[in-house]
Amino acid sequence: MSMSTSHATQSKGVLKVGTRLVSQTGALYYIDRVLQRRTEPDLSCVYLATTQDGKKHISKNIYPTEFEYQWGLQAPLASCPGLRVAKDTVPEHLLFTYDFLTEDLLGLARKDGFSYTARKRILRDSLTGLAALHERGILHGDIKPSNIFVDYDLVDGTIKIERAQIGDLEMGSMIPPGVNVRGARL
Repeated sequence: MSMSTSHATQSKGVLKVGTRLVSQTGALYYIDRVLQRRTEPDLSCVYLATTQDGKKHISKNIYPTEFEYQWGLQAPLASCPGLRVAKDTVPEHLLFTYDFLTEDLLGLARKDGFSYTARKRILRDSLTGLAALHERGILHGDIKPSNIFVDYDLVDGTIKIERAQIGDLEMGSMIPPGVNVRGARL
């Protein structure tokens, strides 16, 4: 999917609940809720959106200067199971759309039933995602529990992990071969 810079020039403000969005791929998304809102210094919102079949997604504003760069960075990572990357875009509103995952690691760690097995699965999936980034010369730049997203079920009071992915790659950057970042070679 190629982005045109003429489309991704400026967002049109905070989207209202019920707003209908047509993506680059032709998918229809409807804004259900504003999850995060920041307007200074620039518009930056995170939305819960659904498709007509009821599937949940996350839509996020991307800065105009980063839109094409980030799409070029994330699109090739779509096959990496340990990474939550943009699956679609709505260039008219400078939005990337991501799969919805149930919880982030920060919230999940506060819940009862968080077993050793669940923690081990999250660590394995997250490290797989981090390795995929580093193999491609990409530095995440903001690894923290609130940027590790998890799908889980509660089975007999115990959390059963379906998948864990590192997300929020918008701080990510390609590091040229041979360049050191804070002393660590990628």
